Amino acid sequence: MSIWSDLPWGIVHHHFWSPLNGALFMSRDVLGNVRISNNYVFDAYNGVRGTLSDACRANADWKEKANNGFEITGNFFESIRDIAVEPEDHATFWIVKHNAFVNSYAAISTDGVSGNDLVVFGNVFALQEIPGSNCRDDGWLGSRKFLARRGVGRWSTETAEADDASCVSHRMGTVIKLGGNDRDPDWPLLRSILFFNNSVRTRSPLFRASPAPPILSYNNAVSFIGCGTEGAMPCRQLPIPDPSCAGKDFWTADGGALFADCFPLQDATGNALPHRMRFNAYDRAPAPKLGEIDKDRVSAPIAFAGSLALGQWDRPAIERMFTPDRTSPLAAEGCSLAYTAGDLACVGRGALVGAILPNGTWYDLELPFGYPFVAVLQRAAEKRVFAALPLRSADRRLSNRDPHERHSVSFPVSASTAIGA
Repeated sequence: MSIWSDLPWGIVHHHFWSPLNGALFMSRDVLGNVRISNNYVFDAYNGVRGTLSDACRANADWKEKANNGFEITGNFFESIRDIAVEPEDHATFWIVKHNAFVNSYAAISTDGVSGNDLVVFGNVFALQEIPGSNCRDDGWLGSRKFLARRGVGRWSTETAEADDASCVSHRMGTVIKLGGNDRDPDWPLLRSILFFNNSVRTRSPLFRASPAPPILSYNNAVSFIGCGTEGAMPCRQLPIPDPSCAGKDFWTADGGALFADCFPLQDATGNALPHRMRFNAYDRAPAPKLGEIDKDRVSAPIAFAGSLALGQWDRPAIERMFTPDRTSPLAAEGCSLAYTAGDLACVGRGALVGAILPNGTWYDLELPFGYPFVAVLQRAAEKRVFAALPLRSADRRLSNRDPHERHSVSFPVSASTAIGA
């Protein structure tokens, strides 16, 4: 049974197969200072999730102390049916770099997340296959979850209907999932998302859903393989049909691929969102609709060609696919970036566009924070953060783990310290 290929999204999310709704790393109400590195996560529902309890969300002070300082680096996420990297409710100082995302429904989710300094760079995204390719609708209608209790259990009265029982639900996906907090429309969003020096080959849009924080996108090399609303699966793309998304679908100039879907250019008050997109290279240019935002594009042939053997951690194959030639404009026509107080500044030209340099080195940028997140530990010591909430440990669960895979999750004691005043 394959989570990626065989099962409807909703059946695993909250119906019969919900026991498979796990992840490599799951936490609740942790302070932070977590490093997750060099793992191979294959055919799973999620990869990394950092969640908050209702009690933590209800207390502004506790919420601000949670999910501070995560570094997710060097991992290989393949065939992830829901989200590969998902902070929930709040996140500050999250570094997502040097990872490979192969066929994830949504690689990174910021849906309903407040906080600051989510930086996503030096990653490769090969989102080429469609989830549910072997799924059949027969038998899922009316599916229920078994609610196990110590020594007893019962079947839930909630049954799978409509989209929950359909194999074609939740298949479009995205590189970055956006959106607000459904439980609290006034919940703040991230101050911004820093998305730079990534290499992308995608059948899904880069950005999807509303509302959204400002997107700072620099030096990304993108190959779109969508084929419009009438194309064959798996490259067919259908915008979100919600009326609130009308007019917010942004296509490539040839009309064949979604650049962004339900993507807002204004905030809730009608003011222009300060998105900044600079020095990106696309094999199919976005339509003029985004011309005021996406500027200084790099003109370069992008040939992220080749195929990847599924079910293998093949980093050399990934690097061959995404490494530019030394003579390519991608090697030297980007913007040299500097990070300053949650922002990116272009301090010169002659820099890499994409995630991997011609010599095979993965792009990196010096940041004033990283694992170990010393400031997080210092704040914990100064505020004497102890378990005012029931102590919860980080929950490490693998789904369908290959016994030969490499894996390591490192986090200090503070990563399993509950948040309290």
